[in-house]
Amino acid sequence: MFQKIANVLSIVSFLMVASMSGGAYFGYRYVTSEQFKAKVMNEILGNVQGMMPKVLDKGLPKMTSPAIQTIPIPKNKVHLQNKIHTHEKLQEFESQTKEEKVVA
Repeated sequence: MFQKIANVLSIVSFLMVASMSGGAYFGYRYVTSEQFKAKVMNEILGNVQGMMPKVLDKGLPKMTSPAIQTIPIPKNKVHLQNKIHTHEKLQEFESQTKEEKVVA
């Protein structure tokens, strides 16, 4: 009696594993197919077009904002020298930390 029950459970188990494996295979094939990609892209584009404002239908504007006329440039040499000194100090600090790492 136990043998018959075990055989039936074995067959049921095999059918379940085979159906899940087959479903996973065909599901993977469908998801990676060009038809699925086109379907998803059409769905996304349809939703995005509904969300976008009607500004795009009007076209490009006739005039844009004016360009920046001047870029501020430091005129005093002290400002530039401070930047150079800051850069030198940064390099000095980096070299010290490298030496400390080598020593440690």
